[in-house]
Parts: sequence; structure tokens; C-alpha cells
Amino acid sequence: MKEKLISELIYMTHGVQIISLIGSILVLSSYLCRGERNIRLVNVIASVFCIIYSLITMQWSNLILNVILIGVNGYHLLNDKKTN
Repeated sequence: MKEKLISELIYMTHGVQIISLIGSILVLSSYLCRGERNIRLVNVIASVFCIIYSLITMQWSNLILNVILIGVNGYHLLNDKKTN
């Protein structure tokens, strides 16, 4: 069990896994934000990391999802005057 945990931690130190981890942490942290503008901004940044990870690992469904999320969040960031 201990060897498996150590092995997983070593695997996660590879650059690709770090990109994925950063994206996941940003998505999680967006739920801690207050104000719609902050939530959307953190989600856009998280989506950028997820897109990079998806391109490297060739995960097309994740790539498409995150491109769409950037579009939706970007639209609201640019067009919503009432966003906090």
C-alpha cells in the first residue's frame, strides 16, 4: 500500500500530471469564490490548464468541453454588466 502511494506521487510529479492537478485545483477553488465574475474568471483559467492537458493527452471530449466553457464564461464576462 505504501509503495503504491509513493509510486503514484512520483507519477504525479511529471509535468503533464501537474498541469492536470493545477486545473483541478482551480476548478475546485472556483467554488470557494464569491461573485459571479470571480467564479467565471477562475473557471476560464482552469479551462486553459485543462485544454493544455487535453491536447497533450489527446482527450478530445475534455478539449471540446473546455473550449465551450471558455466561450460561455468569456461571453458572460464580456457582456454581463451586472456581474460582480
